[in-house]
Amino acid sequence: MVAWGAEDRMMPPATGRRLAALLPRGRYTPIPDARTLVPLDNPVALAAEVRRFMKENPPPPA
Repeated sequence: MVAWGAEDRMMPPATGRRLAALLPRGRYTPIPDARTLVPLDNPVALAAEVRRFMKENPPPPA
């Protein structure tokens, strides 16, 4: 998952989408009300998206 600040002015969304496309099962996820520093700008939304991603894509058994 590539979490990207939906309001980011320094790094355009197209860059995040390209990065997600390079990853196996990659997914671009815009985080609302966040800019470049997503964990500081909107940690609640970021944590919710990480939890959702992990639920939908559990790691393989060890």
